[in-house]
Amino acid sequence: MVLFSTLWKTLALLPAAGLVSADVAAEEGYLGAAAEQRMMSPPNKEMNRVHEELVRARIIPTVIDDFIPILELKVAWKHLHADLGNILHPPYLQVAPSVHLDHVGAKVPSDIMTDSSMTYVIVMTDPDAPSRQDPKWSEFCHWIRASYLAFDSVTGRRRKDLVEYTPPAPPAGTGPHRYVFLAFIPANGTRKRLHLTTPSARVRWGSDTERTGVRDWANVNGLVPFAANFIYAENKRQ
Repeated sequence: MVLFSTLWKTLALLPAAGLVSADVAAEEGYLGAAAEQRMMSPPNKEMNRVHEELVRARIIPTVIDDFIPILELKVAWKHLHADLGNILHPPYLQVAPSVHLDHVGAKVPSDIMTDSSMTYVIVMTDPDAPSRQDPKWSEFCHWIRASYLAFDSVTGRRRKDLVEYTPPAPPAGTGPHRYVFLAFIPANGTRKRLHLTTPSARVRWGSDTERTGVRDWANVNGLVPFAANFIYAENKRQ
């Protein structure tokens, strides 16, 4: 049985929960259907926390449609790490972080935990460019990396940058920016090499429309999210 089939059969057994508030979607100017979709309960307490923080930060539904996190997405720089909205200082984020998928505390089928051929994609996006109050450049694509080792560091072998990492550089006086990391898997469960489209520009992921970004790119490339993390970073100069 292919990886994706097993994964989503597991998700289908989870109990139904509530909905992302339509008020949240409207407040952020999101016109998608996430507020009308049924959301499934995350598989455990830790994954529930991930989902709650994504909703609290308005990442769901403004950056990505509602989804069920099933693995921990660990993002670490030399002396720092992402922790669902902690504040990090841009000067310490100049080098691409290591990214690791972890099943600690997550109820994941055994074939997923041992499948070293799992094909997945890591992205980093800024929905607050140049500011949350004026997101005319939103979203800004900071990084797209494809990897084929499910539970090995993305900084290891067999990985490729589709879009090279560019560190957070929020303009002065624009307040805190959300820098969102998402992990995607192919919707068809393939383990073959992915042929992904490259955004024509970092600003708005190459689109002419404001608030366009990773959601649309993932849809075009047949990808679905399964893990996420994020930080806040701000330029304190006025």
